[in-house]
Amino acid sequence: MAGGFIGIDYEPSAGTTTENITTFNAPGTFTAQANQTVADIFVLAGGGGGGNGNGDAGAGGGAGGFRQFPGQSLPGSPAAITVGGGGATGSPSAAGSASEFDAGGPTPLSSAGGGKGSNPSSGAPGATDAQGGSGGGGGANNPANVGGNGNVPPVAPPQGNDGAPGLAGTTSNAAGGGGGASAAGSPHPINGGGNGGAGSPNDYGSPTPSPSGTTLGGGGGGASHSTGQPQGTGGSGGGGNAGRPGGAGTGNTGGGGGGGGATFPGGTGGSGRAIVRESAETFYTNTSGMWPMSQVYDAVKLGNWTN
Repeated sequence: MAGGFIGIDYEPSAGTTTENITTFNAPGTFTAQANQTVADIFVLAGGGGGGNGNGDAGAGGGAGGFRQFPGQSLPGSPAAITVGGGGATGSPSAAGSASEFDAGGPTPLSSAGGGKGSNPSSGAPGATDAQGGSGGGGGANNPANVGGNGNVPPVAPPQGNDGAPGLAGTTSNAAGGGGGASAAGSPHPINGGGNGGAGSPNDYGSPTPSPSGTTLGGGGGGASHSTGQPQGTGGSGGGGNAGRPGGAGTGNTGGGGGGGGATFPGGTGGSGRAIVRESAETFYTNTSGMWPMSQVYDAVKLGNWTN
């Protein structure tokens, strides 16, 4: 007897799922639509809080880690979504919190919270104290007040960039800008606060046929001590401007908070978000497999059993 398949001679039927975009601005649970196996997943962490002035000038907070995961296999069960909150301002300020897509496997898809904006006199330890998805800036009054390291923990492609160092100026002390998703924070111009690094565009929140990227993950601006010198501006993508007080990072953009000048506080970091984009895909039903004996009997009677 020639080899081959044995079973009911079914004619497979093709179907197509519809493109479906689910955005999480707060923690929740994701359940895939029926017959969907693959999706693009975006996780953006919360931005770091801006540093307090403490009588001088505080630095901008780093943007939350920005990570895109195209073409991911979806689990058969619901996935837990964590949306990181923005870091608080204070002495010291706080880093942002991580965001996560957790399908129950050994390694969730995650991004790290943005580094805190440093207070004045932060010194060399700021490289690690203010590290994060993007690093927070270094506080005012000394160029040794380095910015925090970005892309911590390290991933490829990088989830963020470094914060900028502070300055002891000839007219006014100033702090560095926080790192953004696509660019490092800027050091002071002449006696002014450094600008936050720019964010990156993400189009997972828009339909595949007509993508419209939204810029997210801007670093917070660093403050200047003097009212006569410019305050750093937040990076595109929700970074807060420095000022008296510093401005908050925009909610659900992962933007870093702006630094506070003189005795004023910095701004809080912006919360993160997660997006799951299920693209349209073809699936098949009515395919071969294992059958109950009643179906085998009916198929034989109808002449649809293949040996």
